[in-house]
This record gives sequence, structure tokens and C-alpha cells, in this order.
Amino acid sequence: MACLAPKPVDKISAQIASTGLMQVQLMTGKHIIEVFVHEDEARDSKELAWLSDRRAREHALNAYHLVRDPAYLTRFAGQGLRQGFEDVGPVEGGSVGGYRH
Repeated sequence: MACLAPKPVDKISAQIASTGLMQVQLMTGKHIIEVFVHEDEARDSKELAWLSDRRAREHALNAYHLVRDPAYLTRFAGQGLRQGFEDVGPVEGGSVGGYRH
């Protein structure tokens, strides 16, 4: 898990890292659980710690389902579920509104 600063260069670096991890997954046929939290997602350090913990736990739960019952995750595709903060609801009209980031 990485906690990243809010500057544009940090977000670009996170995107590059994420793309690299996707490439490794494609090349190896293995899943990599990626958890990024940006400092500007939280109001203060207490909320940042809470968000980091919650997001990591929810990603770990998804990893469990990925191994034990992949179809379980498929049922929730397009439902606007988020790891960390509240869910935003299902996709309507091709876009998801209310996404916090």
C-alpha cells in the first residue's frame, strides 16, 4: 500500500506505477493487489489513517473473493462500490456521479 502526496507529480507517479502493475499482471497472469491512498483524499491525518486502513481491508476482502469465488465480484461490477469512502451507486446513463476523488 502506498500513501501518496497530493501534488500532480505524485498522482502522475501513482498512475505510472499502477499501469506498470497492470503490465506485470498481464505478463505473469497473476493478480497484484494495489492500494493507493492520496493525502488529499482525507481532511486530516486521523481520517487518512482510517481511510488507509479501511481501503487496505476492503482490497484484502476483494482478494479473498478473487481466490475463493471470482463470480462474487462480477455481481458487483458497475455498482459504484468504493474501497474506503462511501459507495457512489450504480452507473446511470454511462457515468458515475458523486465520486469523491
